[in-house]
Amino acid sequence: MRRSVVFVESNTTGTGALMLQAATRLGFESVLLASDPGRYRLNNAETVVSLDTSSYGSIVHWCKAQTQRRVYGVTSSSEYFVETAARVAEALNLRGPNSAAVRAARSKFTQRVRLRSASLRCPYFVHLRPGDNFRQKIAPLSLPVVVKPCFGSGSVGVRRCSDWESAIGHVESLLAARTNERGITQPQEVLVEEQIGGDEYSIEVVASRVIGVTRKHLGPVPHFVEVGHDYPASLSSSDEQALRHTALEALCALDLEGAAHVEAKLEAGAATIVEVNPRLAGGYIPEIVRLASGIDLLGAFVQWIVGQNPDLTPTRASAASIRFCLATEAGTLQSVEGHEVAVAVPHIHEIRMYKSVGDAVAPCGDFRDRIGHVIAVGPASADTAVSAQAALSLLRVGIAAQCVA
Repeated sequence: MRRSVVFVESNTTGTGALMLQAATRLGFESVLLASDPGRYRLNNAETVVSLDTSSYGSIVHWCKAQTQRRVYGVTSSSEYFVETAARVAEALNLRGPNSAAVRAARSKFTQRVRLRSASLRCPYFVHLRPGDNFRQKIAPLSLPVVVKPCFGSGSVGVRRCSDWESAIGHVESLLAARTNERGITQPQEVLVEEQIGGDEYSIEVVASRVIGVTRKHLGPVPHFVEVGHDYPASLSSSDEQALRHTALEALCALDLEGAAHVEAKLEAGAATIVEVNPRLAGGYIPEIVRLASGIDLLGAFVQWIVGQNPDLTPTRASAASIRFCLATEAGTLQSVEGHEVAVAVPHIHEIRMYKSVGDAVAPCGDFRDRIGHVIAVGPASADTAVSAQAALSLLRVGIAAQCVA
């Protein structure tokens, strides 16, 4: 009988594929349940099953009906399916995060309310639904504000607005959308919050233990595209402790366990929570953590959900940085040049493109802008950050712009 870990959908690239590989490395059959298996052309599942993943009951029935395999764990790397996976795990008496806690964390509004109730620092915010008097409700806030859907991932739909007209316009645009970027029906709820200052970091948690802190780099406003990460973040001991402590307090307030990716800003030694994600990080953060410390976040999380206790002891003390190549205009990828020069930059570990020549590319103002990356590994984050950025600047990406009739 095969020992299996079931993934309810997945990220289509990056962390999704790497988590499937982690399960296989640990000796488990990786089984991907997907409503549309065709979207996973880059997946690494050993077994792919076409199933209506919008139906919690169908997933539970499929897992219970298996005679040739035993399901040891159920999870997902996708923000949109982590709650479903947690519910299935509960129904099968398997280890996993509390599904009610995951549901609360996934709602940025509910999350904000609970964190505020626990006296944790968060931006001032307003929750909006269709029919609300938008202008009246957002009047107490101070500009600039950040407008975002209450349910989302990868900075999709998140925008900084410096005046009330653009803020209201974006609220109306978000509320008019019935589905997200994956075609999944989404609640018509929007959060408007005051923008907070400070540098942005993320605190990576697995098996309910803080592994480390990542420095995050964002692209130009009004969007919040993550253009790079450095691990470990270069911080004073007191600043790092402030971030770690805040993350653990947030997880306690939300009753979350297992894995989390807590985003926070740090200013004058005080940490303010941007949001808590009830899952591991995307953006290849688990990969740079592994390269820098030897800790396999993805493998450790798989071990946790199957009931094992992962060894989270670092095996190396290096640093790693990633910088993303972005689509700057809509069109067709025509060429990528400069690889030979870029890869010769000190500390460069990997240069990878996600798109091939001939593929369509377009800036969307979110994670979909990323069409490739450069990873540097070295003795310190200051070195790897400089090297990754230098190598990225040497890549020349040619895009044939779309013709407008």
